[in-house]
Amino acid sequence: MVGICSRWRQIFPEKVFNSGKQHDTVKYLNYSEHLIAYSDFGKKELEQFRNVDSYIYHGVDNEVFREINLEKGLKKNLFPEFDNPFVFLSIGDNMVRKRYDLLLKSWKKFKTEKINACLLLLTHPVSPVNGWNIPLLLKRLGIEDSVFYNKSYLKGVGLEIEELVSFYNLADAFIMIPSAEGFGLPYLEAMACETPVIYSAYGTPAEYIADC
Repeated sequence: MVGICSRWRQIFPEKVFNSGKQHDTVKYLNYSEHLIAYSDFGKKELEQFRNVDSYIYHGVDNEVFREINLEKGLKKNLFPEFDNPFVFLSIGDNMVRKRYDLLLKSWKKFKTEKINACLLLLTHPVSPVNGWNIPLLLKRLGIEDSVFYNKSYLKGVGLEIEELVSFYNLADAFIMIPSAEGFGLPYLEAMACETPVIYSAYGTPAEYIADC
């Protein structure tokens, strides 16, 4: 596991937008008699506003997210332009805080003709609100030949679970470097599939990945 230190810090939002409406999160916290956070980090953030009883980590089903044997030649079929490439995988919702712009700029610096690798993005290519235009970023950076994405990937639909597990197993490394993150469940799913991860070393992900 490789951590990347980040200069951003997650701040618990007093107000959030959902379905086009603004909601007062602190007000909703006060409706609860007991609060259970998703991590020690989350507990400390919530305690800026009221007492939190404890925290329980999210988890994944290890009988579902697991290491599997993929058919031989799958990489060659998926990426015929490459000779058995090292595959980096990134999965996440297409929103500003996921920082696909930084990921792709970093990829441009990393990728050269001498490095037999490609980057696979599992996200919706164009976000109409509060996100990134992936095809436009690739074109501006001139890296269309080494970054792949599913043009039909739909927000809120995603992939079938077994298909998702196959992608985690296809990848040689999983990478996600958002500027803010709640829990970061894809990291946990990748690790359950025995796929190494590259992550932003702050918040909850740094808390549970560092112990692995």
